Amino acid sequence: MLKRASIAVLFGFGLAFSDVITFEYVCDYPEYGPSFFGFPFVYRTSTPWVNSMSAVLYVTGSVGNLLFWTTIVYLVASLVEKLKRGWTRRVVTIILSGICILSLGLTTVELAIIEWGIETGHDDFKMNYYQDDIDCERTVKFLPLK
Repeated sequence: MLKRASIAVLFGFGLAFSDVITFEYVCDYPEYGPSFFGFPFVYRTSTPWVNSMSAVLYVTGSVGNLLFWTTIVYLVASLVEKLKRGWTRRVVTIILSGICILSLGLTTVELAIIEWGIETGHDDFKMNYYQDDIDCERTVKFLPLK
């Protein structure tokens, strides 16, 4: 069980920060502003909005996404262990491991290259500049290219 839990945390980290499945929030700012990303919680801004390689990382969204994806991976790993047929179990394990290893690699590269500003949470997309509510359009992205 400890092995499954540690694997779930590692792969949950990769899935939480790689945007394999993510919501993208594009907001209608009076001036140019960032897009926001995260599933199920907003955890970062788009990178090229301040300068070419900087973005903001939100701690509460990051922790929430990590817990969400770790739980999902743990439950899927538990279901895969209960599969009766050996070949089905191996195929599912190989596919899921490939996706998780790819997402973990992409996450490591992105976290190392981008200059991250860290804040506790976002303020409903206002970025501490605007008083009025900001209209944002949310779309679901699967394996988006950055």
